[in-house]
Amino acid sequence: MIEVSLYELAERPEHQDSILKSLETEPNIHANKTLNNFINETIRLLSPVRFSMLREVMKPFSVNGFDFQVGDLFRLCFGATMTNVKYFDDPWEFKPDRFNNPLEHPNSYMPFMGGPRNCIGQHMAMMELRVALTEILKKYRLERTKEYFEMGTVGLLNKPTNDNLVKFV
Repeated sequence: MIEVSLYELAERPEHQDSILKSLETEPNIHANKTLNNFINETIRLLSPVRFSMLREVMKPFSVNGFDFQVGDLFRLCFGATMTNVKYFDDPWEFKPDRFNNPLEHPNSYMPFMGGPRNCIGQHMAMMELRVALTEILKKYRLERTKEYFEMGTVGLLNKPTNDNLVKFV
């Protein structure tokens, strides 16, 4: 997540400025809305886990006329949910301010899943990301290189397929 967040900051220098400015008035990185909105929007669009998770039905239920029985298998596709026009206006546009208001549906943004089987490392990942980004931004200006940006799958994770996307100036 650090790699794609640095890429997004280099691609959008105005966000470097707005995050640095916001840290002057809200130095608490947990509570800093500008920083956290930027991170949430980056994860929403470039989540390291965009594929679906397989789940087995334990109790029969119906959704929109589809009946699921005990033992049926279904998948939830995070990438499709987090870019669904039903939940996000202009879903492919980078708009961190969309997180200023509560989401229409709480499960429309689940980068770490939800419920009892959510990611046990989510708080560590977010803390690491907040600290890394703020410390880097305090010391460097980020610029894009001429490398083409493309995401690919490595094992179970999405990540950029090439290196050297960002210059630290």
